[in-house]
Amino acid sequence: MSMKVYTQSGDSMETDMEIPVGQFKKDIKFSSLSLAMFSVRSTELGKRDLELLKTFASRLDAGDRVAVIGYADDLGDAAKNQQLSLGRANTVADQLRILRPDCVVTRVEGMGSSRFPIGVSSYDTPEQRFMSRTVQIVLEKN
Repeated sequence: MSMKVYTQSGDSMETDMEIPVGQFKKDIKFSSLSLAMFSVRSTELGKRDLELLKTFASRLDAGDRVAVIGYADDLGDAAKNQQLSLGRANTVADQLRILRPDCVVTRVEGMGSSRFPIGVSSYDTPEQRFMSRTVQIVLEKN
């Protein structure tokens, strides 16, 4: 990869860099997963996110414990956003229970728009609101 770097004074330097890319290992166990493809006012899990959830579930071990936490953006009524985030979390938890009945869903929570999901620091842009329409699944320590 070639990279050009500029200093504050306007000088520049160009260099070639090698970035090694390792092959994805199929036996890696994820500790969390964020599903961020929920449409506005929707609790429906998209096809892409269902596939991600299946991959996450396939890497769990029997008896693993997971928490499912839903979020919403700040558009609309706060109480409705709370219900919406809980509905999203329940959708994902129900699907996870089907995929891995040998695992334990320890808690299902809806945060509404009262707390930002990981990676979001405000609702100022459409992209941040989009990323807030998510459910996060967290593998808990036994």
